[in-house]
Amino acid sequence: MGDRPLAIAIVGNFLRTKGADTILSLIDIAHPDYFEFHIFGYVHPEYDAVLKAYNRRNVKTYGRYTAGDIEALKIADVALNLSIWPETYCISLSEAWQNGLIPIVTDVGALGDRVVDGVNGFKVPIGRPSAVLERLELLRSSDAMRRRMMENITSDLWTNAQRYGEELKRVYESVAPVRELGIAELAIDSGQVHLIPHASWRHQAPPRHIFDPPTIRDLSIELPEVPEDWIDIQGGECYVDDVCNFILAEGTDDEFPGAQSFHLRGWYFVPGVRGSGTMYVTLIGAPDRPVIFIECTRELRGDIVSLFPDAPRRSGFNCEVALRGKWCEGSYRVGLVNVVNGQGTFQLTTIEIDVTGGAVVALRRSPPSNQTIMTGFSRVIHEDGILREVKLARIAQSGLRREDRASVEWYLDRLGQEPVTTGACEPETDIPVGGWAFMPGATGSGQLYIACVSDVNEEVFLFAMHRLARADVRKVHLGAPLMSGFSGNLRLGSGYARTMDGSYRVCIVNVVGEVIGVVLTNFGITTRSGVMVSIEHVDVSVEMSERVSALLGKKAFA
Repeated sequence: MGDRPLAIAIVGNFLRTKGADTILSLIDIAHPDYFEFHIFGYVHPEYDAVLKAYNRRNVKTYGRYTAGDIEALKIADVALNLSIWPETYCISLSEAWQNGLIPIVTDVGALGDRVVDGVNGFKVPIGRPSAVLERLELLRSSDAMRRRMMENITSDLWTNAQRYGEELKRVYESVAPVRELGIAELAIDSGQVHLIPHASWRHQAPPRHIFDPPTIRDLSIELPEVPEDWIDIQGGECYVDDVCNFILAEGTDDEFPGAQSFHLRGWYFVPGVRGSGTMYVTLIGAPDRPVIFIECTRELRGDIVSLFPDAPRRSGFNCEVALRGKWCEGSYRVGLVNVVNGQGTFQLTTIEIDVTGGAVVALRRSPPSNQTIMTGFSRVIHEDGILREVKLARIAQSGLRREDRASVEWYLDRLGQEPVTTGACEPETDIPVGGWAFMPGATGSGQLYIACVSDVNEEVFLFAMHRLARADVRKVHLGAPLMSGFSGNLRLGSGYARTMDGSYRVCIVNVVGEVIGVVLTNFGITTRSGVMVSIEHVDVSVEMSERVSALLGKKAFA
């Protein structure tokens, strides 16, 4: 190359996801006399200011360029594509090759698939500017290597846009052939969309026109609407009319033909609950698979009202979704969730389905056991986005308020051991805890946290618990909610990075809606470097209760 510096092109959007941070680090460590950087394309404002502040003679920016304008790239010898996120194809890589540039890419997604390391480019790990500089030094110092790589860059490495478009059109036309209707030709975009094998695909793609309806987000892996209280488990009246348009009858499960989308229709209500509310179908699979929630359309069912006079008129439900992707595959038990005025009910049906390759391939019916019902219910109610059993610095919910009348009834069945035993204990980082707690007069059981408040400083640690049904509590406290119980572990080594070290008062925090109830228990724990070494009975004074409440209000609820 003589005395000429190696010219390096960065093509496409200059963004964090495109490796902008790595490129800036590379510019810092590269010798300005040997390497020259040419940045083509949109530069995000946060990086635009940085590049302008650099004021380096070996860094040149050109702004936006027209897609396909490869002539502008002829100034360069090498192209960088250092995305930190998998690309699906990367047009700028094709443009670099078309212009005879040697690409250096991150080994991820299509970039890693398309480039053969050392043959038609180089592959480097994500976020390694030093590795990029090593390849640049190699290319700058070896004319023979550059020539050999240039010879390996041929038109077989990229796609001709026109030819690709024509082939794609042929594929679409084979699926939905153009047919004349009067004097108009209605192709796949309008008149023949019904010919697509999976009609529900229409809901998965973004709208293509301003008059198209918005995209339907019909699947969720978190409970879309979190009730303030759960009032019924398996106590409703329900019936499933059909699964994937297959009418259920005795002994016909083996005749299920399969379906390309999941469809469920039936009716469900809980006696004594007024209103139909919002209905969700839940698909509960293996413990390592996410619970899938599908919002239903409510339907008028006069036939059900004639059988059950207290049933709401809209007791029917109907849903249909496409279960696409490997994450959807597996065996699922079908459950129902109904939320009416902030109160939730749960019903586990007899239906089980198998999903493979995006299709519902098998159907079974079997009565669920009590254990299956409670396990499924526990998984459903805790899919609410809250991190449980790990150290938290604060409660994420905003708009919380403390009310003086918000007292908390409570009892600890277990803290480390059952029953609770005070004194020195075996060093533990995972401390089992369980009991019951609720706010009398509140609208539900809400979320339950164990708070550990330092005796000597302002440290506060919170641990979200799992809620449990406790029928025994309702026998003693008539106003107690169904889900008054709680259990979990205080995982002292997980979550919030600060280490617990010292003596802490154990508190119970109950959040119902926007109201917070706090109670200081008569237990304390002592930890050493994140390990619990003892449990103590401690006195509860008015002054200490006020201090704890003030610290929680300042640190955890603000």
